[in-house]
Amino acid sequence: MDSSDGYRYLVVSPEKGGLWDLWRFTVWGDLERGVRFLEGSEEVDEEVLYGLASDNRWVIAVSIVVRKIIAFSAKPMEYSGYVVDFILNLLSLNGNLLGLLYNIVHGKVAIPKRGTETFISTIGQIDGRIDLYRAKYLVEEVGDSAYEEREMKVEPGSRALMDLCIMASKLAYENAEGQLLSWLLIDVSIARVKEVDEEPDPNFFGLRYMIPVHLNAAWELIRSLTMGYTHGPEYKEGWFSILVRFVGLVVPGIAAHCPTDYVNTMRLGKKRVVQMSSF
Repeated sequence: MDSSDGYRYLVVSPEKGGLWDLWRFTVWGDLERGVRFLEGSEEVDEEVLYGLASDNRWVIAVSIVVRKIIAFSAKPMEYSGYVVDFILNLLSLNGNLLGLLYNIVHGKVAIPKRGTETFISTIGQIDGRIDLYRAKYLVEEVGDSAYEEREMKVEPGSRALMDLCIMASKLAYENAEGQLLSWLLIDVSIARVKEVDEEPDPNFFGLRYMIPVHLNAAWELIRSLTMGYTHGPEYKEGWFSILVRFVGLVVPGIAAHCPTDYVNTMRLGKKRVVQMSSF
């Protein structure tokens, strides 16, 4: 909310109070205990805080409970992520399950190590393409000085530009070592900003939006299974990407924000944007 001095805000801060405060506020309606969880700007006075705590007691209580559960689960979820990362990298480094079994039998299993060049994040495992741009002139240009800072002029809108941009971003979020590569500086402005009046799905859980998002998830699964045949082998998705698509049937939206679709859309360009579009 705007004010003459800046912005007014009001947030729920679960860490401001304890479980006993939450119990008294939720069950007994103790507004004083509830206000402890509220944090606002100077323009939000105490009277407003008490009024909000009284009118939105259950909303505030549920928000506090959910936030505390998330905070309590933070470490277990973090370590679970480490386990998933390790398993996925163990499979990918050894040629998936059959290759891993073969290497176990022959005593030459490759053990993944976090922080190395070969350790790929879970989001990176969804799209395993790491050689999108292999033009001869790029190799000659970079040579043995790949880690030096340099500027490369690429024609705006070209396939080379698309692949270079994609590879730069993929390196940043798929591998910790990739964040250290600062040699590629592309001087081009191709962004297009589109302003809309409101968000497309203001009520994600409404029936009006639930049906389209599930249909979209089904379309994304079908597309992932056929892309390798319709657009070439470099667009064929791996088992983990397809698994994420199946999960998307139950929890729509998960697969829609994975890098595979973004990469494919950029590489295929406007001519095939209709084929890549969702419902």
